[in-house]
Amino acid sequence: MSKPKWPAYLRALWSRYTFPLPALCLVLLLTSCSRVGVETKPTPSNGCEWVTPIYVSKTDTLSDGTARQILVLDETWLRICGHRATPPPAR
Repeated sequence: MSKPKWPAYLRALWSRYTFPLPALCLVLLLTSCSRVGVETKPTPSNGCEWVTPIYVSKTDTLSDGTARQILVLDETWLRICGHRATPPPAR
């Protein structure tokens, strides 16, 4: 019994990517080692740089659940980042 032949489109893909794929793997392996020995110091972040309290306008209508969630977020923000309080945005 003879082996089944691959369809023409698969043979074309195989012959087209036979060389570039190993070359790409080699390039990835070589460049992954290029930063060995370079020390990077992580910067600690507690989220105070990008988290702000939620300010509610007088015209906003909130459900009880939404108001509780906003209150929890604002109290948590105040406990963690309270010394860096920012004024509410102008509306």
